[in-house]
Amino acid sequence: MNSNNKVWWAEPMMWLVLGLPTVVVVAGLMTFWLAASQPQTMANEPHRKVGLTVERVTPAAPAQQP
Repeated sequence: MNSNNKVWWAEPMMWLVLGLPTVVVVAGLMTFWLAASQPQTMANEPHRKVGLTVERVTPAAPAQQP
């Protein structure tokens, strides 16, 4: 057996090959969980969502009496 042969967990490149994709998958799952567990619309009061746009709703001014 050659003395240059190392076990796979002792190779730094193997940790990059396996570790980086694993971190990306876990981060994606956490992002999906956060988005699904807190469904909030981007348009909150005093705004309303109309199609793909968000419009500001202005409150009606009180009628002035003479």
